[in-house]
Amino acid sequence: MRIHHIGYLVKRLEDALEEFLFLGYEIVKESKYYEDMHQSICFVSNGGYMVELICPIDPESAAWRLLKRYKNAPYHICYETENIRETAQKFVDRNYVLLGEPFKTPAIDNREVCFLINESAGMIELIETEKKNDKTRNFQES
Repeated sequence: MRIHHIGYLVKRLEDALEEFLFLGYEIVKESKYYEDMHQSICFVSNGGYMVELICPIDPESAAWRLLKRYKNAPYHICYETENIRETAQKFVDRNYVLLGEPFKTPAIDNREVCFLINESAGMIELIETEKKNDKTRNFQES
């Protein structure tokens, strides 16, 4: 598995984006509000490292409570895998807790993702790699 991105919670997306740009990051995918997730997301990159800036908008967002607890901070590492269900089961077998079945996320080309948590490693996200016959590019708008 390779790292796809680091998930970073932010209270105000515009302010965080300004600071990340100052730090030398470039926008990979413009910020967008995802109504069904109740959060705004923007992807930035620096030196091959991609960061997902996540701004929960209201208590309906799954990340709302995490923002209240951690403030502006990284909170998950996302790993790419060829078979998300098989890989998730391997993590469950290692005592990770699956936080929900894999689902398609509009934030990353409707690719399947799932989240797991472990007492020692914290939260991780798995994302299924793009299929070789899939002609869409990473972060292409749907």
